[in-house]
Amino acid sequence: RGLARKLLPPRYKEVVGVHHVKAFVFDDDVLITGANLSHDYFTARQDRYLHLRNAKPVADHMAKLLDAVMDLSYPLQADGSLGNIPCGIDPHQQPKEFKNHFNDTVGAIATAQGPALEHAPDADTYVIPTFQMGQFDLRQDEEYTKAVISMAEPGSQLRLASAYLNLAKSYELCMAKAVQNGVDLSFLTASPQANGFFGAKGPAGYIPRAYSILEERLYQRLKCHIWEYSRPGWQFHGKGLWYIPPNQRTPVLTSIGSPNFGYRSIRRDMECQLYLFTRNSNLRKTLHEEMEHLHQHAKAIDPTDFQHEGRRSGPMARAAMNLIRHYL
Repeated sequence: RGLARKLLPPRYKEVVGVHHVKAFVFDDDVLITGANLSHDYFTARQDRYLHLRNAKPVADHMAKLLDAVMDLSYPLQADGSLGNIPCGIDPHQQPKEFKNHFNDTVGAIATAQGPALEHAPDADTYVIPTFQMGQFDLRQDEEYTKAVISMAEPGSQLRLASAYLNLAKSYELCMAKAVQNGVDLSFLTASPQANGFFGAKGPAGYIPRAYSILEERLYQRLKCHIWEYSRPGWQFHGKGLWYIPPNQRTPVLTSIGSPNFGYRSIRRDMECQLYLFTRNSNLRKTLHEEMEHLHQHAKAIDPTDFQHEGRRSGPMARAAMNLIRHYL
């Protein structure tokens, strides 16, 4: 709202904050992903998808959540204009009332407790939906993510993927402590050529180089492993984490959804993902195979890679880095 809404060009308005959730409910099935419904994602943009079949409790929860968000959204009219918000509270005219109503409805649904574990004593897999709307102080996903990182045992492996490696400070602090405690930490991210902004015209064209600067600084601070996805003609948009216990090869936990672990994921955008915990050996094998598949087109980074011509920082790249640090 305010000056940003009036002055920013349409292409740049999303830096203020967007509805970033990518979730679908069909009867008792749920599909959650980090991908949008556009041509690139179905042809040459690598992402992740999780399809839960016959998962009525999760489907019911997600349907209630999406319905509540729609009740707080502008309906698109046939002529391309926006209608009145169904709840009757306009965020531009009544921002405080809108925030309170959002927290009372969407927030209450997002934080509602699911079925008790004792209802499924023989279950070997559990799914926990998480939600984030940092602008309205709803930080459920952030708290879950920090808890998972903090619970990683010495000798375990923590694998994270993000197309835009711009870690929020709260996450980086948890990861630094995990590394000190003996956790093997690695990241999978987009190479500059696989970044969604590669080749863009104008200021956006400097964004891949700016992310490279942030990546190098993270590499130096955390002393972690970084892999870059590079596949001719493809972009990388995957995100999530995998946790592998000590002395084991396959994950017992993964997260999948829209968050990128960055500043805007916890402060600006509306986000949602699923945490999946499993003891099922076949499912763990499938998660491992997915993780390995994503790394097939990735290269381990070493310090010399950051000295290549296409990564050297100049005034424009540094300016872009300072911008994306808090906005992308």
